[in-house]
Amino acid sequence: MTKIRSLLCSAVLASLACGGVLSPVFAEGPCMERVYAQGEKGEPDYAFDVAFDKDKAGRSFSCGPEMRASEAMKAIESFRNGVLYRDQARMDSVLAYPLTARISKTLEIDEKPEVVTIRSFRDWSKFQEERMDKNQVAMVACANLGNVSIESGRSPGFMIGTGLVWFSRYVGSPRVKVSAINLFPVDTEAFVKACIP
Repeated sequence: MTKIRSLLCSAVLASLACGGVLSPVFAEGPCMERVYAQGEKGEPDYAFDVAFDKDKAGRSFSCGPEMRASEAMKAIESFRNGVLYRDQARMDSVLAYPLTARISKTLEIDEKPEVVTIRSFRDWSKFQEERMDKNQVAMVACANLGNVSIESGRSPGFMIGTGLVWFSRYVGSPRVKVSAINLFPVDTEAFVKACIP
């Protein structure tokens, strides 16, 4: 029970730090069986996963990308803290190396982005230092379960902002990792919209 309380407090604090309010969904829904094997419902994170299964638009972590909200939260926290504090252990735990990053200088649809492959924490550190601006880092800093967007389809997962950072479930595991980075100009209005749950 203490672990669930701790996880809930972490999610609430993350939301409040960016001025938002999380609204848990207390309906189990039809998809928990996709992320929990029979007999696993007694696991400590189960209640959290049920309560925070939906994103700000009402899309489900368990039904869409078939991932646990608790694993999504852990990935967001690892990535956020890894970026903010340049923490190698957290970044190595959440980045799916080799990681593809696409860098666009404008928001034009016909622009061909520069593609960079990140193979290690050393590559990531250089990429973050040379390529990410303060608005992009700020979007990562305010990311939490209440303001990410869940997507299903060909590339199921969830994203920070409008695709700045993509997270996907790790193959053969409930773990969630960063699967792609898409850097593009982020103005203050886009930042505010993305950071509000």
